Amino acid sequence: MAPPVAAPGQSANPKLVAAGRKLFMGGKIADHLPACMACHGATGRGLLPWFPRLAGQHQAYVIAQLQAFKDKTRTNDPHAIMRTVAGKLSTAQMTALAAYVHTL
Repeated sequence: MAPPVAAPGQSANPKLVAAGRKLFMGGKIADHLPACMACHGATGRGLLPWFPRLAGQHQAYVIAQLQAFKDKTRTNDPHAIMRTVAGKLSTAQMTALAAYVHTL
């Protein structure tokens, strides 16, 4: 089932957004997950050309891309950075991150 979709700047679930923000800003050391902001910037605007903008992306799109990296069906990430990171993400973590970046 797809997560609820909200307009940019809003989210259907504030707790989900908070969980996503925590992962985006600080990662999760216990799971060896780096903070997304380290590459994509604290505002999610990206550092082109290597690290694309995430801010405002649709939740379903973000989840689909993270899943594609995890499944290794998307392979355009230099040095397999996103395949490695996404490979460690749970579905719940992907959903939380997608909810958060949608609000940026």
